[in-house]
Amino acid sequence: MPTSNDNVCFISGFFVYFCLIAAFSWMNVTCFDIWKTFGSTKSNRLQKREQASRFIWYSVYGWGLPTFLTAITAALTKSDVLPENVRPLFGNGRCWFTCK
Repeated sequence: MPTSNDNVCFISGFFVYFCLIAAFSWMNVTCFDIWKTFGSTKSNRLQKREQASRFIWYSVYGWGLPTFLTAITAALTKSDVLPENVRPLFGNGRCWFTCK
């Protein structure tokens, strides 16, 4: 039976995982936005109207991808779909993931 320290370790491991994937996603968004801004030949007036909707799509990607990947990883960690030697096993022995 897991102790409260194991639960804290499990949650903190997934929080760190989420933050790392979110940092990667937002770096990807930043690179794409720089390419879109400096590689575009559109007038400035058209770009101002697109900024609000572009930010919404950036947010969907920047927060949605990490949320989706974290949920998939948590589901695979807690289920028996994958063999134990392939599962990430967050919170087992360490607060990060362990491999057997």
